[in-house]
Amino acid sequence: MNSRSKLLTIASAVGALAAPLMAQTNTPPTGNMHSGGTMQSDRSRDFAMATRFMKAKDLMGMKVTNNADENLGKIEDIVVDAGSGRILYGVLSFGGFLGVGDKLFAIPWESLQLTGDSKAYVLNIDKDRLKNAEGFDKKHWPNFADEQWATKTYQYYGRSPYWSANNAQHTNDYRDRWNQHVSVWQKVSDLCGKDVRNAQDERIGDISNLAIDPDSGRILYGILSYRGKLFAIPWSAFSFSGDAKYAVLNVSKDKLSESQGFSNDKWPNLVDPNVAGTTHDYYGQPRYWDRG
Repeated sequence: MNSRSKLLTIASAVGALAAPLMAQTNTPPTGNMHSGGTMQSDRSRDFAMATRFMKAKDLMGMKVTNNADENLGKIEDIVVDAGSGRILYGVLSFGGFLGVGDKLFAIPWESLQLTGDSKAYVLNIDKDRLKNAEGFDKKHWPNFADEQWATKTYQYYGRSPYWSANNAQHTNDYRDRWNQHVSVWQKVSDLCGKDVRNAQDERIGDISNLAIDPDSGRILYGILSYRGKLFAIPWSAFSFSGDAKYAVLNVSKDKLSESQGFSNDKWPNLVDPNVAGTTHDYYGQPRYWDRG
């Protein structure tokens, strides 16, 4: 073998060894890149059956790291479009010392990836870039319904705004609402504990928690606390008063009493297809994963 052939052989071997290392260290975020360096989000899970769920209260306070395993802070709160059930932003607390002087940052939910063990979120961003992002303090929250502000925020974190990527129909259908830009937003911390009334204006309990699909960013169920038991109610069954001070659930007390509830220490598997299908049918709600 001449010297040129030896060099080519060595180069090929080095390249073969380097390829898997590069694949491990340069893993891109979930989604497909399109022009301009913005990540086109994977919409395939929008109406897919959830494969796991998290309690909203367990997500609050969860640690957030970046791909370099640097601690970026914690999830201070979660912002949702209560009308569609879409999770809009994870509100990251970052930059202070021992919780003092922290700034808050609204991170598009699609930019946050829950780890396989469901113990932390990963945000693919450099610490310095996060420091330079537009933040806010706990007393002065931005208007998340401001489309110009929202577009700027999505673009800063390299995400394509969900409302501009598809021609949403402005109807009251739950699928169409999913793709519309939010008009009324709420914090999860405000939703949990909110009173619930029925169509007869009778108080029937409160929203104790939320069951969330962390992968699609969807509120699956509002967990109603009623007469000492918990009930998983499909989120599409809830509406809200004009001032958003209480939730409205068009379910009679008798129907709730006949429903199978559960205790806080024994939650059912809400992503089991049989459980999910039966629950949605019982409360007369469309199955969000059913395309038929």
